[in-house]
Amino acid sequence: DSPSKHTTEKSGKRDPPPENLTTGSSGAAVPSQEVEMEEEEKAAVTVKNLPVKPQREWVHMDKLEPDKLEWMRDLPSPRKKGTKKAMQARFDFVGTLIPPTEDLPTHLGLHHHGEEPERAGYSLQELFLLARSQFIQQRSLALSTLANILSKARAGAYLS
Repeated sequence: DSPSKHTTEKSGKRDPPPENLTTGSSGAAVPSQEVEMEEEEKAAVTVKNLPVKPQREWVHMDKLEPDKLEWMRDLPSPRKKGTKKAMQARFDFVGTLIPPTEDLPTHLGLHHHGEEPERAGYSLQELFLLARSQFIQQRSLALSTLANILSKARAGAYLS
Protein backbone atom coordinates (compact mmCIF):
# COMPACT_ATOMS: atom_id res chain seq x y z
CA ASP A 1 0.00 0.00 0.00
CA SER A 2 1.33 3.41 -0.88
CA PRO A 3 0.95 6.30 1.60
CA SER A 4 -1.14 8.21 -0.94
CA LYS A 5 -3.95 5.63 -0.71
CA HIS A 6 -4.60 6.06 3.00
CA THR A 7 -4.81 9.26 5.03
CA THR A 8 -2.17 9.95 7.65
CA GLU A 9 -3.06 11.66 10.93
CA LYS A 10 -0.76 14.16 12.70
CA SER A 11 0.39 11.35 14.99
CA GLY A 12 1.86 9.57 11.98
CA LYS A 13 -0.55 6.63 12.18
CA ARG A 14 -2.23 5.54 9.00
CA ASP A 15 -5.93 4.71 8.77
CA PRO A 16 -6.71 1.05 8.13
CA PRO A 17 -7.27 0.11 4.51
CA PRO A 18 -10.82 0.87 3.24
CA GLU A 19 -11.77 -2.82 3.01
CA ASN A 20 -11.64 -2.99 6.84
CA LEU A 21 -14.03 -0.08 7.25
CA THR A 22 -17.77 0.20 6.75
CA THR A 23 -20.00 3.24 6.91
CA GLY A 24 -22.25 3.18 10.00
CA SER A 25 -25.75 4.67 10.30
CA SER A 26 -24.24 8.02 11.34
CA GLY A 27 -22.13 8.12 8.18
CA ALA A 28 -18.87 7.62 10.09
CA ALA A 29 -16.46 4.87 9.15
CA VAL A 30 -16.41 2.10 11.75
CA PRO A 31 -14.60 -1.25 11.83
CA SER A 32 -16.48 -3.93 9.89
CA GLN A 33 -16.73 -6.31 12.87
CA GLU A 34 -18.82 -3.84 14.89
CA VAL A 35 -21.23 -3.25 12.03
CA GLU A 36 -21.64 -6.97 11.38
CA MET A 37 -22.60 -7.56 15.02
CA GLU A 38 -25.13 -4.72 14.92
CA GLU A 39 -26.66 -6.00 11.68
CA GLU A 40 -27.09 -9.50 13.14
CA GLU A 41 -29.48 -8.06 15.74
CA LYS A 42 -31.77 -6.63 13.03
CA ALA A 43 -33.48 -8.56 10.28
CA ALA A 44 -31.24 -8.48 7.24
CA VAL A 45 -32.38 -6.28 4.36
CA THR A 46 -32.26 -8.24 1.12
CA VAL A 47 -33.53 -7.62 -2.39
CA LYS A 48 -36.32 -10.14 -1.68
CA ASN A 49 -37.84 -8.15 1.20
CA LEU A 50 -37.64 -4.71 -0.43
CA PRO A 51 -41.02 -3.05 -1.07
CA VAL A 52 -39.91 -2.10 -4.61
CA LYS A 53 -37.66 -4.31 -6.70
CA PRO A 54 -34.63 -2.43 -8.12
CA GLN A 55 -34.55 -2.17 -11.90
CA ARG A 56 -31.38 -2.55 -13.92
CA GLU A 57 -31.93 0.86 -15.59
CA TRP A 58 -31.96 2.72 -12.25
CA VAL A 59 -28.78 4.62 -11.50
CA HIS A 60 -26.66 3.29 -8.60
CA MET A 61 -29.09 0.48 -7.75
CA ASP A 62 -26.56 -2.27 -8.43
CA LYS A 63 -25.48 -2.39 -4.77
CA LEU A 64 -27.88 -2.81 -1.83
CA GLU A 65 -27.23 -0.32 1.02
CA PRO A 66 -29.26 -1.46 4.09
CA ASP A 67 -28.35 1.59 6.22
CA LYS A 68 -29.99 3.90 3.69
CA LEU A 69 -33.12 1.75 3.57
CA GLU A 70 -33.55 1.54 7.36
CA TRP A 71 -35.97 4.51 7.52
CA MET A 72 -38.42 2.66 5.27
CA ARG A 73 -39.07 -0.13 7.78
CA ASP A 74 -42.45 -0.40 9.48
CA LEU A 75 -42.66 1.33 12.83
CA PRO A 76 -42.58 -0.86 15.93
CA SER A 77 -45.91 -1.04 17.75
CA PRO A 78 -46.42 1.53 20.53
CA ARG A 79 -45.84 0.35 24.10
CA LYS A 80 -48.95 -0.80 25.88
CA LYS A 81 -50.32 0.27 29.28
CA GLY A 82 -48.53 -1.07 32.31
CA THR A 83 -45.02 -0.47 31.03
CA LYS A 84 -42.53 0.32 33.76
CA LYS A 85 -40.21 2.27 31.47
CA ALA A 86 -40.46 6.06 31.80
CA MET A 87 -41.76 7.95 28.78
CA GLN A 88 -41.43 11.58 27.80
CA ALA A 89 -44.55 13.67 27.40
CA ARG A 90 -45.36 14.15 23.71
CA PHE A 91 -47.46 16.89 22.15
CA ASP A 92 -49.20 17.53 18.84
CA PHE A 93 -48.83 20.82 16.96
CA VAL A 94 -51.65 22.56 18.87
CA GLY A 95 -50.09 21.65 22.22
CA THR A 96 -52.38 18.77 23.15
CA LEU A 97 -50.75 16.09 25.29
CA ILE A 98 -50.78 12.76 23.42
CA PRO A 99 -51.31 9.70 25.65
CA PRO A 100 -48.55 7.07 25.32
CA THR A 101 -51.04 4.41 24.24
CA GLU A 102 -52.56 6.56 21.47
CA ASP A 103 -51.93 5.05 18.04
CA LEU A 104 -52.31 7.95 15.59
CA PRO A 105 -52.01 7.53 11.81
CA THR A 106 -48.72 8.59 10.25
CA HIS A 107 -50.31 10.99 7.73
CA LEU A 108 -50.84 13.53 10.53
CA GLY A 109 -47.12 14.36 10.41
CA LEU A 110 -46.51 13.57 14.08
CA HIS A 111 -44.23 10.57 13.52
CA HIS A 112 -40.56 11.27 12.88
CA HIS A 113 -37.10 9.78 13.27
CA GLY A 114 -36.56 10.83 16.89
CA GLU A 115 -35.82 8.67 19.92
CA GLU A 116 -39.23 6.97 19.88
CA PRO A 117 -40.31 6.80 16.22
CA GLU A 118 -43.27 4.55 17.03
CA ARG A 119 -44.89 7.27 19.17
CA ALA A 120 -46.69 10.20 17.60
CA GLY A 121 -45.90 13.74 18.68
CA TYR A 122 -42.89 15.73 19.79
CA SER A 123 -41.19 15.83 23.19
CA LEU A 124 -40.06 19.15 24.64
CA GLN A 125 -36.45 18.14 24.00
CA GLU A 126 -37.21 17.50 20.32
CA LEU A 127 -39.08 20.80 20.02
CA PHE A 128 -36.17 22.72 21.57
CA LEU A 129 -33.83 21.07 19.07
CA LEU A 130 -36.12 21.96 16.15
CA ALA A 131 -36.35 25.55 17.44
CA ARG A 132 -32.60 25.84 16.75
CA SER A 133 -32.93 24.63 13.16
CA GLN A 134 -31.55 26.69 10.29
CA PHE A 135 -34.72 25.96 8.32
CA ILE A 136 -37.24 28.67 9.13
CA GLN A 137 -40.22 26.33 8.65
CA GLN A 138 -38.93 23.87 11.25
CA ARG A 139 -38.04 26.66 13.66
CA SER A 140 -41.43 28.32 13.19
CA LEU A 141 -43.33 25.07 13.72
CA ALA A 142 -41.34 24.26 16.86
CA LEU A 143 -41.76 27.73 18.37
CA SER A 144 -45.46 27.79 17.53
CA THR A 145 -45.95 24.37 19.15
CA LEU A 146 -43.97 25.45 22.24
CA ALA A 147 -46.11 28.61 22.48
CA ASN A 148 -49.27 26.47 22.32
CA ILE A 149 -47.92 24.18 25.06
CA LEU A 150 -47.05 27.13 27.31
CA SER A 151 -50.44 28.71 26.72
CA LYS A 152 -52.24 25.49 27.68
CA ALA A 153 -49.96 25.00 30.70
CA ARG A 154 -50.79 28.50 31.99
CA ALA A 155 -54.48 27.72 31.51
CA GLY A 156 -54.07 24.56 33.62
CA ALA A 157 -54.77 22.09 30.81
CA TYR A 158 -52.09 19.64 31.97
CA LEU A 159 -53.04 19.44 35.65
CA SER A 160 -54.04 15.94 36.74
